[in-house]
Order: sequence, then C-alpha cells, then structure tokens
Amino acid sequence: MAESYEVKEGDTLPSIAVDKGYRSWETIWLHGSNAELRKQRENPGVLNPGDKLTLPDKEPKDFSCETNQKHTFRVKGIAAYLELMLEDEAGKAFANAAYKVEIEGAAAIEGSTDEDGYFKAAIPPKAKKAKLTVTPASSDKREPMEWTLKLGHMDPVSENTGVQAILNNLGYDAGAENDGTIDEQFKAALMAFQSDNDLEPTGEIDDDTRSLLEG
Repeated sequence: MAESYEVKEGDTLPSIAVDKGYRSWETIWLHGSNAELRKQRENPGVLNPGDKLTLPDKEPKDFSCETNQKHTFRVKGIAAYLELMLEDEAGKAFANAAYKVEIEGAAAIEGSTDEDGYFKAAIPPKAKKAKLTVTPASSDKREPMEWTLKLGHMDPVSENTGVQAILNNLGYDAGAENDGTIDEQFKAALMAFQSDNDLEPTGEIDDDTRSLLEG
C-alpha cells in the first residue's frame, strides 16, 4: 500500500529512494499522487522540509531463466550528481581548474571544470556532506580554494529561506541565520543581486529575481 512521507532537512529524492528500496527516484517523483508537489517544486533536486511525498507500491520485476544453472543479475544503482559552476567573489569563473570532491566512505572524485567553471560529478545518493577543493589552472594566479558543502540542504527558490541561502552562496550577505526573515540585511543583499543582474533593485522577491537565482 502506498504511504505518505514527510521530507526532512537533508533529504533528496535519490536518498529517499535508496532508503525506501526503490530502483529509481523517478518512480516516486512521477507518481500521480505527487502531481501537485511537482507543480510547486519544478526542480526535483530541491525539496523543502515538510513537503509531503506519496511513496507508491513497489512492483516486483519478473525474470525468466533456466533452472539448475547459475545466473547473475545486476541491479542498476540510483544516480545522483553534484553540479556546480565555480566563480570567485568578483564573478570570474574558475576555468579549466582541477577539482577534487571528498565524501566520507567514498573514493575521491577528481576532474576539471570547463571554460565556464562548470562541472558535474556522480556522487553517492545518500551523501550529506562533501569537501570540495579547486586548484586553478597553471596560468591562473589565484590560490586554491576549499569549501565544505552540505548536500541536500538547499530549500527551493520558491521559499524565502531558499532565496536567502542562494544569495549567501553567491557572496551576497543576506543573513547568517538563514531563517527567511526579510529584514534590512536581506533586502540589501537582494538589491545588490538585482542591480548586478540588470534588474530593478527593489529589494522585493519577484518572479524575475527567483528565475535568475534558480538559473
């Protein structure tokens, strides 16, 4: 029987799927009972604590094979990815930079960013925290950078807490508490972001601002 699940802080669809024994997070997300949540959260990678998901019944998969023989079955794992575009405080991309992602209990993931400072790396679906080290290209005079990342803790941009967290991540100081309170500091950060992105600096969270923050 289908059951209801309330999203907790740090949950992601891949982590929920693994915990609950599904072969794919899409099985949960695309279930008809989750249609309303899909309308609210257009990005399935960003859920809000308190969101309600319906977990559908699991459907067994049948196989035909000969008896009295040894057979090997492979179960496809659930994919999860860390996808980032890296820039410094001045907005200059870390182009062609070496990166290293370290997650407890997993092998280090290494690679290079593209010309825009972008990379996408497969990570364990239940990962909650990672250390990211970026070493600029040899022609780049900037020093190596290191960040500690909390995975699955970003609220959607439809929530004030999500807007605040993204502003802070982009270097606009919107308040350390990250409780979504729209005070003068939050508004100042929002106005600075709007001004830097050719929007009218109103200090109000409108659709254009949310769209840019999400993009």
